[in-house]
Amino acid sequence: MERGIVTIPKSVRKKRIEENFGIFDFRLTKEEITAIDLLDRNDAIADLTDVELIKKLNQLKVR
Repeated sequence: MERGIVTIPKSVRKKRIEENFGIFDFRLTKEEITAIDLLDRNDAIADLTDVELIKKLNQLKVR
């Protein structure tokens, strides 16, 4: 939130949904934000603009 990056948590369990609202009772320090920023290596796990890849992913069955 402090960095202006929107995250959309997903849960169907009431307890987890309530826990997701718990982000407003603390703030990260500048040092903590810097440490988090250093974790971003700009890696991508997939090119989501690759139409053929998306077609293949859509064919996979989730178990």
